[in-house]
Amino acid sequence: MFFLSLSLFSQSKLYYFSGSDWCVPCIKLKKEILESSSFKKCIHKSGIDFEVLDFPQRKKGLTKSYIKHRDSLASLYNKEGSFPKLVSVNQGVTFTHNHKKNAQYLISEIDSVFNHLSFKVQSKKKLMGSNFKFSIKKCPDSSIIFQEGWALIEKIEKEISSWDTSSLTSKINRNAGVSPVKVPLEFFKLVEYCKNTSEITQGAFDITVKPAVKIWDWKKSEIPSKELIDSVLSIVGFTNIQLNPFDTTVFLKKRGAELDFGAIGKGYAADKVVQLWKDEFNLNYGVVDAGGDLVRIENKDGLHIIVPNPKNPDGIKYEIGVNANSVVTSGDYFRSFKVDNKKYSHIVNPRTCQPVETDVSSVTVIAPNGLMGDALATAVSVLGEVAGIGLINQLPGVEAIIILSDGSDLFSNGISSYYE
Repeated sequence: MFFLSLSLFSQSKLYYFSGSDWCVPCIKLKKEILESSSFKKCIHKSGIDFEVLDFPQRKKGLTKSYIKHRDSLASLYNKEGSFPKLVSVNQGVTFTHNHKKNAQYLISEIDSVFNHLSFKVQSKKKLMGSNFKFSIKKCPDSSIIFQEGWALIEKIEKEISSWDTSSLTSKINRNAGVSPVKVPLEFFKLVEYCKNTSEITQGAFDITVKPAVKIWDWKKSEIPSKELIDSVLSIVGFTNIQLNPFDTTVFLKKRGAELDFGAIGKGYAADKVVQLWKDEFNLNYGVVDAGGDLVRIENKDGLHIIVPNPKNPDGIKYEIGVNANSVVTSGDYFRSFKVDNKKYSHIVNPRTCQPVETDVSSVTVIAPNGLMGDALATAVSVLGEVAGIGLINQLPGVEAIIILSDGSDLFSNGISSYYE
């Protein structure tokens, strides 16, 4: 899966549902509390994203996109249609404030809801070509926990990167068609998992796709010749991967074949960091944001997720709270090009060695771990909406939201069970 930086993220939100031109209590609340310096100071201090969702009788000036956004949030946090209504959302957990209380009480209550955020610390770093962010609860070992996490990702990147000539992956690629390469058990298990997933997805996800990716130049918007495409078709395919569990060797049977873990690298690394935090530091809270892939230590808290609008990546298609360990989004709206009015996606179909030709604009996968989420998001993009949602519906513990190029969407059968 090509990563979408910050396409999914956790956020502290305070929503104010108002009827600005007909609701007298709304007008009073705004004047006496929401416009006060004390309220504004509280919002600023706690880093809260405050948003007014207005439902006036006179709708002149309201755009269709705003009305759709407003209504979608109301369906989540104000189903009963109460006005005024103040709702805090933190990590997917909602809290409705009593707007009838005085200003001091209400501001104090808002502050207390988000106060625990001050007990969380974050660390950011760019690795694997993406912006990673760690979030944990503040503790005496916070700096060590961060250092160990970053060191682990750097170690993983050096092993699986196909661009690092000294990596294990590059060694396997150099020996394609020549000889097997012995690898550590953990690396062997990763390749084995990817090959098994290729079988489950009928080749829609395939870590041998790199030769096909290399012949497509999205920067220059150039289409390779049919002869060049045919030449790589013969060496792309997960059946070319030969695994020997007795000596943990990996062998690519055809010369020119190459492994590439770009589609699952971030999710895999995030999984390993979360496992490290649990095993070595006994943490009960931790979130890794791997450039939009979210993986967390399993706990009772939810994740506040924003799914971008493929037609306007800066906008919001869905905003939900989910109880899940991992949420991943893949889409074709950041890297693509057009020739003769035909769009060429950055996502390559391993079975044709050409960009995918489906109506899928983005896929959000809710899964037990980041590795699985990454692999399945890529597979669904390749399979298309019908076969893709069919695959997801067969897998236990996995759900998905598919957004199509015309703006319509598909939900897997059990998606509602993940909503808070």
